[in-house]
Amino acid sequence: MTFSFLGGGGGSGSGVAIWQYLTKTFNNIPPDANEFIEIWDPNDPLLPEPASAHVLVYSKHMWMNKATTNEHENYPPACGSSFGYKHYSQGEIPQKVYAWKGNSMAAYPYNYASGRSYCGFNTEPSFTSGSPMMIPNCGAQGYFFKTDSIAPDAEAHYIGDWTKVFNGGNGHWWDRAVFPFAPTNDGAASSGSFFGRGYDGKHFPGGSGGPGTDTARGPTATKIADGLLDEFGLLKLFVKGKAADNNHGDNGDYQVVLPPDLFLFGQLPFQYDASLLHLPVSNPPSARQLAPTPTMVFAVILEFKQ
Repeated sequence: MTFSFLGGGGGSGSGVAIWQYLTKTFNNIPPDANEFIEIWDPNDPLLPEPASAHVLVYSKHMWMNKATTNEHENYPPACGSSFGYKHYSQGEIPQKVYAWKGNSMAAYPYNYASGRSYCGFNTEPSFTSGSPMMIPNCGAQGYFFKTDSIAPDAEAHYIGDWTKVFNGGNGHWWDRAVFPFAPTNDGAASSGSFFGRGYDGKHFPGGSGGPGTDTARGPTATKIADGLLDEFGLLKLFVKGKAADNNHGDNGDYQVVLPPDLFLFGQLPFQYDASLLHLPVSNPPSARQLAPTPTMVFAVILEFKQ
């Protein structure tokens, strides 16, 4: 999918740029030679080398292995997924990237020892050779009996030369006492995302811009974090967080909020076509009784400039 931000084909705030959004569902646990995204090919005129490439990865979210049984009240809602961002400039952009979702963390406390407990990508289908880029996956709900679910510390234990890595927040367990309980809210955390670190849940979920509290979900983020997608220019200031419902933590979902009659100094007003923007979001961290299939999210955004 290809997009530009200015009506009439324009750009990102500095020069003329066209953007291409590439994504693929990677269900393979280890690297697989058949599972990749092709970015460019010097022998194919339909695949020119971009001016920049931006790889965005959300780790596999928490395995809610107690969620479908009557004991789910004894186990917490989900912690947030880790997030990794890699920026490539022209001349260093790989032609292909191979990605994999990995396994969930095998125990708590996490030991960060196995590459199979990480999701990631590489320029070849390997955990070890080439340039593997990996962030740790969450553990399982069942490791946390009547206590908070702890997100892995990706910021201290990532593998590879990432541009930015952000942790997810911790999910909060509290004794809801009555079973069966008809929940209207739960304390899932938010995921790390292009907005920055994820935040802890409390009695309500964590938001993309702050932690949950006993009375309300956390606030949403006000802009894309510094050092991410800087080629987007002005648009970064207008990409705001979008809240999930009260049984899920925020997952990097977004909305574009533009004031009317934007203009650059000395120029006439102009308008972004915000509907064309595409950014990846994680699977939303869920309430203690909800059990989505644990998956990772992988996307590549390419910039082409005149």
